[in-house]
Amino acid sequence: MHLRTTFFLLVLTALIFSFICFHENSDDNENEKTGAKIKLLDFEPERVAYWSFTGDKGLLECFNEHGQWMITKPIKTRAKDAKINYMLSVLAALPKGETITEHQRKARSLALADYGLEKPGVRIAIGSAEKRTLINVGNLSPLKDSIYVQINNSDAVVATSTNLLDIIPRDLADIRDNHLISGAPAYVKKIEIKSRNHPLVLLVKEGPEWILRKPVMARADWLKVSGLLDRLFNAQVEQYITDTMRDLSLYGLGDDESILQIGIWQNENENGEYLLFGKKADEKGDMVYASQRGQNTVFTVKPEIVSSLDVTPGNIRDSRLFFMAPDLFSSIRIEEDNNILQLTRDRDSGWQIIAPKKWKADDKGVETLIARLNSLRIEMFVSGANLNAQSFEKPAKIISVSDTAPLSLASNQPPSSGGGGEPGTSAAATPPAGITRTLLLSAPLQGQECVFGRFADEDEAYRLSASAVATISINPMVYRDSAILSFDPATVTKIALCKNNKEQIVTRDSSGAWKAFQPPAAQVDQKVIHDLLMKTSGLRAARFENGDSGAAGIYGLQPASRTLTLSLSGNEGIGKTLLLGENSEDGGVYAMLQGQELIFVLDKELVNLLLRDFLKLE
Repeated sequence: MHLRTTFFLLVLTALIFSFICFHENSDDNENEKTGAKIKLLDFEPERVAYWSFTGDKGLLECFNEHGQWMITKPIKTRAKDAKINYMLSVLAALPKGETITEHQRKARSLALADYGLEKPGVRIAIGSAEKRTLINVGNLSPLKDSIYVQINNSDAVVATSTNLLDIIPRDLADIRDNHLISGAPAYVKKIEIKSRNHPLVLLVKEGPEWILRKPVMARADWLKVSGLLDRLFNAQVEQYITDTMRDLSLYGLGDDESILQIGIWQNENENGEYLLFGKKADEKGDMVYASQRGQNTVFTVKPEIVSSLDVTPGNIRDSRLFFMAPDLFSSIRIEEDNNILQLTRDRDSGWQIIAPKKWKADDKGVETLIARLNSLRIEMFVSGANLNAQSFEKPAKIISVSDTAPLSLASNQPPSSGGGGEPGTSAAATPPAGITRTLLLSAPLQGQECVFGRFADEDEAYRLSASAVATISINPMVYRDSAILSFDPATVTKIALCKNNKEQIVTRDSSGAWKAFQPPAAQVDQKVIHDLLMKTSGLRAARFENGDSGAAGIYGLQPASRTLTLSLSGNEGIGKTLLLGENSEDGGVYAMLQGQELIFVLDKELVNLLLRDFLKLE
């Protein structure tokens, strides 16, 4: 029994010893793992707003300004964002190695100078809104596998990775941004190009489109403008010449000397940034001097960059005509063969036809017209004074649009540049101040499917498709609002339907119920009357046929064999009579309102619904 107890005690002792050893070994491993994860610095790179390097070449200082790293010393200029962010990420990842306290140094008879930290060759400072950290960089370790640093001038010396050496800039050029201009193409709202080789080019972004404002008003080719901006934002400096320029003329960078000037406006910046390109920087012409207006830095670029940015109006212009942005259209006038169509937009009630007669216009129809005007494609640019004089002395069609309303009605003649002139073109007929664009169009050339066009304020002419120009209709019926009737069904007091030489009449009594009036003994179908009122209260034409009521007879409308009369109360009027005639060629039914001039077409199924009997004999 004694031996058995002793055996169990020995086993228990062995188990306890094994547990202690295992636990201590686990703690050692955990400590090793934790130690490997300890970092030299405790900071978040994205929160750093300031950093500096001080070395044998002086001080380099940077600040983060609204997401862009800017060098502030020795000069103010842009820094390479990617490079600075990489440096900060390396700093944040540096491991904390061996730490040598002041007591340990004294025990080894070593001083800070032995670690290169009494007068460190490099000092690094980083700062955020919360704190500032100073790193003094000393010598390499004896085995050259680590480097000694001192944090915030503490007494301890810490060994860390030699990766630190890779991010220390040698000079300003290591961290300086070499792009000619900062920002991004998506932020650009306006571009100005001034060159010795062509007139001033001004491009403005209006909504999704780029518009050429100078030297002519035209739509710019979106892809070509995008290509221009890509080339500009990707262009880089070849070599920095000086940061203390005092005489622009030495480099050919004065406003009157530079061979090319490009102005860029981004976001809401009202001043813009201007790049100037000047003289050749060497005898071979392999480099060109350049600078940014308002700065003292001169650098060189390749001449290929200059030539790629020097775009002319012709090679950036879109092949489609452009009058103005669709939302600016306030008045449209088309003149052809002594006929005039005048459309004016009322900001409250929409588009109106004011000539040849006053009608409400269909807004979608006018929007389609505007889209066609702004989409006429230029087949060819045509030059030559003789062509212009012959084709536009008496244009076959004149299309004028304005951002002000109304446009004056002018005669079918191109605008005169002198005083006086023909009747209809006097000073009294001058449109109000604003943007007015007038396109003069020739008659189609015999044997050719084309016409010539020219804006009145331009010298250049274009060849256009005659069929495309023909889609610009002067017929007011094309643009008239399709609404025929519009009233409140509750205001109808009497309905009379005449067909097959018989008449059905119902009236509404004081309670609002419909009663048979003719024949008096008939039964009223309330649902048929309800459906009839719902359809007629917002009656719309499928299309308009003719504006001359004198032609009503040929459409079976004089006299009409079928009529529908609605008597109205209150402000709606005394009554409306719808005349229904023959079937149209497109499967509809000709119709008109009694006392009005317009002949229109109604859908056949709609007419069948309107002609249903609403009275039944018992």
